[in-house]
Amino acid sequence: MLARTILLSSLPTPFLACAYWHYKVFTLYKQLGPRVRSLGYYWFSTQVQTPSLATQLFGTVDFSSYLSKDDLAHVALVRRNVRVVHVVVALWMIVAVALFCLPALGDNPT
Repeated sequence: MLARTILLSSLPTPFLACAYWHYKVFTLYKQLGPRVRSLGYYWFSTQVQTPSLATQLFGTVDFSSYLSKDDLAHVALVRRNVRVVHVVVALWMIVAVALFCLPALGDNPT
């Protein structure tokens, strides 16, 4: 029962982390303006998250090819900042699985 309470009370953590990620990426999208506007937010956010995978799977041109050095530095800064979100969500998932499995380990039918 305690594990379920802890799991439910920590449920906003991954949602807040994802909201932070979208806020940072959307702010970057707005700041870069018309240079990336032709891509659309979906393709832009995919390329920010995984640039090599986005160009391989979707066949799109990497947006970094037509950005200035200052813009590329800003993109790198945002990528570094949102890397924390990936760590937070991964750790939350590990804890959630552990808390979900914990009561099952305690049940020992004899």
